[in-house]
Amino acid sequence: MVVPALARRYAACETGMDDMSVSALPFDDVRALMAKLPSADVDAANRTRTAFKKAAARQGTLGRVEQIAVRLASWSGRSPPMVTRPLVAIFAGNHGVAGQGVASQPLPTTAEAVEFIAAGGAAVSQACVANDLGLKVFDLALHVPTGDITREAALDERGCAATMAFGMEAIADGTDLLCLGDLGAGNSTVAAALRGADRKVVVRINPAGSEWHLADLATIVPARPAALMLPKCEGAHQLRTLDAALSALEMAAGMEVGALKVIAIATETAASVLHLASYPGAPRLLALAFGAEDRVTRQIGGAAREVAGRTMQVLRIAFVSSAMLEFFAALSVALVAVYCGFSLLGLLLLLAWGSHFENHHIIKGTGH
Repeated sequence: MVVPALARRYAACETGMDDMSVSALPFDDVRALMAKLPSADVDAANRTRTAFKKAAARQGTLGRVEQIAVRLASWSGRSPPMVTRPLVAIFAGNHGVAGQGVASQPLPTTAEAVEFIAAGGAAVSQACVANDLGLKVFDLALHVPTGDITREAALDERGCAATMAFGMEAIADGTDLLCLGDLGAGNSTVAAALRGADRKVVVRINPAGSEWHLADLATIVPARPAALMLPKCEGAHQLRTLDAALSALEMAAGMEVGALKVIAIATETAASVLHLASYPGAPRLLALAFGAEDRVTRQIGGAAREVAGRTMQVLRIAFVSSAMLEFFAALSVALVAVYCGFSLLGLLLLLAWGSHFENHHIIKGTGH
């Protein structure tokens, strides 16, 4: 089922939650609810752990499965643990950063994907049907994307709390095992930003001269990554051109000019290999990387096309052979039917073996 879109993103605040008191600060309500959460059932966990130990003495340990079962027992309060109401919940929302061209699909495709899941055509839909799992898709106001994280916060405090409150609808009907998923334009970019918030990030940009190259630089430089990775680099002349563009962007962003370094992938094309000797002394060069993605892609693509061609040849032969066999089989049946039909009508004489000998004598030889 699909939980329909909110009229406004903040309308989630109106999804009544009996266990939460309303306060002036949205996150205070969330903190109050978390403070009331029950603790783990240690007794259930110990009983499950003891049962596994007894079983291991007879048939060996189950490894990771035991750890999962103990954890499930501790938080469900049941030993042995059971899963009777599993639920897969997918939250669909569009991110404002998708407007920077980082998403592989336009924003409207998210709504199409939601409808596709609801219609049962997606892989997750089939997996849930095959394994008797509940499935809900939550439309997080797809027509109202979050803020662009390169310019502003994705959500303010009220909007974030409202979205969290709406997410609580996933377990409103009760469940003992919840599997979470996400869907939306720009989601992988936001996830990468969250993972890299406390670590150095190297960003791979589009090749020099490509349609998105300069747009990549304008978007990425203000975020101050540790370095840039330039694919299909064809020599030091491209690094010098890149240095000029980066210098202007660094000045505009208030950064030290020359601070942003570049890792060049130097063996992806024939021109790259021919200009390997030009790199010593190139500006901003942090390291050379050696990749072969394009060559491998071409090889895999060629092999796939060859297999497809051979398969079609075999299928053509099989089809023609099958058609010929069916034709001659049908012709044979038709000929026999025609012969038998005319014979039954008395228009043809059936040949009876041995009828030529009924009125003849057999003369044996006399030995001459």
